[in-house]
Amino acid sequence: MARVAIDTLALAQKLRDRAGFTSEHAEETARAIAEALDPEVATRSDIEALAAVMRSEIAELRGELRAEMSALAGELRAEMSALGGELRAEMSALVGELRAERNALAGELRGDRAALRGELESDISALRGELKSDMAAMKSDLTRLVLTVATGQIALLLAAMFSLQRLGG
Repeated sequence: MARVAIDTLALAQKLRDRAGFTSEHAEETARAIAEALDPEVATRSDIEALAAVMRSEIAELRGELRAEMSALAGELRAEMSALGGELRAEMSALVGELRAERNALAGELRGDRAALRGELESDISALRGELKSDMAAMKSDLTRLVLTVATGQIALLLAAMFSLQRLGG
């Protein structure tokens, strides 16, 4: 791009002398015109050249991004596969632990049930013994009662027979 050189001091003097600007306004106006004509201002061809370079760089970056995304996707798949394997192994270990715990609890329950059965059988046996003892005592008491009643009846019969013999005879 071609560079335009501007003498800001000469421009400011002309604005002051010919246009009646104050010194301050003349200097600021000269400075503003110099900045506007600065070679840093882009032309249409500069913008088109820059756009072509940008398109090329964008295309290159797109390719790099696709390659990086593909690599990252592969790494992610590998990590997910590894994590899936670890998860399956942990779940399998937990299932094993739960089964072992279930079996241990089942064994404890069987032992508790056997102990309770033994206690119940012992209690039933003790109650049977008490019942037999009570029944034997009742039998003995009943036998004594029957003998006592029978003895009393025999005595009454004998007394009645002696009374009848004395009267009759």
